[in-house]
Amino acid sequence: MKKLLNSTAKKIALCYVLYHILGIAVYFTTQSYFFLVWNLFLSIVPLFFARLLERSLGKRHWSIICVLSLFWLLFYPNAPYMVTDLMHLRWLRFDSADTVQNILSWIRLLYLALGVLLGGLAGNLSLYKVHRLLSLHWGRWKARFCLAVIFLLSGYAIYIGRFLRLNSWDIV
Repeated sequence: MKKLLNSTAKKIALCYVLYHILGIAVYFTTQSYFFLVWNLFLSIVPLFFARLLERSLGKRHWSIICVLSLFWLLFYPNAPYMVTDLMHLRWLRFDSADTVQNILSWIRLLYLALGVLLGGLAGNLSLYKVHRLLSLHWGRWKARFCLAVIFLLSGYAIYIGRFLRLNSWDIV
């Protein structure tokens, strides 16, 4: 299972690089949605911290584990936050008489949907890794309770990010 997860993380990293190359092309073509590059980067960061957590648990450096867990928790809400980027769909127009405008709208839709999907995959993979680590060390029920707390904190963080316009990197 661990090898499968590592393989999945590598595939997500490859998709991340390809998405950013596509992002440059989309930006120069449509002059929009460049913010997704940053949002996607922030949604991948928790996967990096989850990976570091996996490695640190074997060495049992508890101070490092606590710091990595805190950083993971700080950056994790960026992954589900990407779903709120779908609000930008309201500005797409597919009913234009201009064929070029319709094609650009389809490109924007595809780019936005792929970014949200990729961010969600990275976030869910990091959440799975953290949940697995919690289950191994604290048991199933405590891990589930931690997930409930993580979901509540993430929901609040998404609200803070979308409506109050504060971000994870503001804290760092």
